[in-house]
Amino acid sequence: MGPMTQVELLFTRIPDDWPGEQSMPWSPRVDELAEVRPEMRVRSLAADYLLANLCANWSDPARHRGRFRLSHNAPRHCYLPTGQPVPTEGNFHLSASHDGDGVLAGASERPLGVDIVEYDRRTDWVERILCPDEQSWLAQTPDRQRTLCQAWAVRESVCKYLGTGFQTDPRTIPVAAADAPSISLRYQSETEEPSPLSQIRIDSCWQATINGQSVNIAAGMLTEFFPFAVALDPPAQITVTEVPLTPN
Repeated sequence: MGPMTQVELLFTRIPDDWPGEQSMPWSPRVDELAEVRPEMRVRSLAADYLLANLCANWSDPARHRGRFRLSHNAPRHCYLPTGQPVPTEGNFHLSASHDGDGVLAGASERPLGVDIVEYDRRTDWVERILCPDEQSWLAQTPDRQRTLCQAWAVRESVCKYLGTGFQTDPRTIPVAAADAPSISLRYQSETEEPSPLSQIRIDSCWQATINGQSVNIAAGMLTEFFPFAVALDPPAQITVTEVPLTPN
């Protein structure tokens, strides 16, 4: 067994009164996305906020870790043409996802991909792309909606892990059930109120093989509203922190 991969995940839900672009300088990518889908502006701003915190934490842990407030000279990130976020300082990997009012971002010293899907999203079409192992899983589960959301999150997390974005069509990614890798989960919160996120869990493990490269994926629930998936290199220790969207 290799060394333990450290993965840090930040999760937040966007409040209705969040000031958004008044809270921090934002990436030009926010404007690019908003031109195509205006409703994505606030979610993209929130993802930028979490990614900027991760960059600060991982670039200078002694100074920034756990602060969740950003100075204007803090290390940041930029985006590759595929949409993959990368740090401007430091040797680590980033990934982010948002759906509904939920936003998830992650950092690790090794490649990773994260994806969340709002539980209420329409997923009937996902059943048409399931692999045999997933069809068996779907037949046995009491919660079909959760399983279909996770199946899509698994595929998107693989695209992000590979760094290809939608240059790889998630619908064409073959996956198979895998033995549970060594993954430990630890939850902590920077919010004042108790959260159902403390019940975070892993439901299933999968493996995808793309051009001869194997990718391990863990799928589970962040809360009852957000199925999620993380593509990573096991064994891994995942620390999940719920953070408020705090203006500077």
